[in-house]
Amino acid sequence: MRTKLLALLLASAFLSLTFPSLAQEAPPAKDPGKLAAHDDHQGLLVAVDPLLKPEDYKARFGNKTPYVAGIVAIDAYFRNDTGTPIQIDLDVIRLTVTPPGEQQQDLSPLSARDATAITLGSGKDPTKSRRKLPIPGMGGGEGKEFDELQGKLRSAALASDILPPHATVHGLLYFDLDGHFEWINSSRFYVPDLKEMGSGKALLFFDVPLATTGS
Repeated sequence: MRTKLLALLLASAFLSLTFPSLAQEAPPAKDPGKLAAHDDHQGLLVAVDPLLKPEDYKARFGNKTPYVAGIVAIDAYFRNDTGTPIQIDLDVIRLTVTPPGEQQQDLSPLSARDATAITLGSGKDPTKSRRKLPIPGMGGGEGKEFDELQGKLRSAALASDILPPHATVHGLLYFDLDGHFEWINSSRFYVPDLKEMGSGKALLFFDVPLATTGS
């Protein structure tokens, strides 16, 4: 019995060291109505909670995180208080930023693959400028490290485009800020395409200011 117990403890320690992601858990969901950046109309509430501290990323993803590569992860909440399912087009969601002295930019969310490629291919300080535009579907070399990080980013991402009646869904969306996390103070979370399923009735867009979320 003692031999079996020792073997079990050793196996558990080995798994923890070999696969640290198994011990990492997503933080509990927040009440979207209490988040600083939120808006609601027509029975739908949209709230956003940007991750702006390095430790928030390390707890989720380990040592190599999107934050180090200048990518911001935004936890987006959608609460449907109606009795009808609502569909959202996730591909047209935008983070609208206005860099000082520059024109307004509408940033598209990155896929988990592209966010992984930028993260592992960067190796730079997020506070130093790295002007570039990621090419969708194009990434760095594949491998165990790539697959593990991509899996973590994908599992934490907002994946469902259907909001069931009287339910809340949330998940991360990734945007490349090139390390300029201060842009969050002048950015807006824009959700233009929402409609009721069945009737196809379009809902008004959401344009949520994030000025109160950044420091």
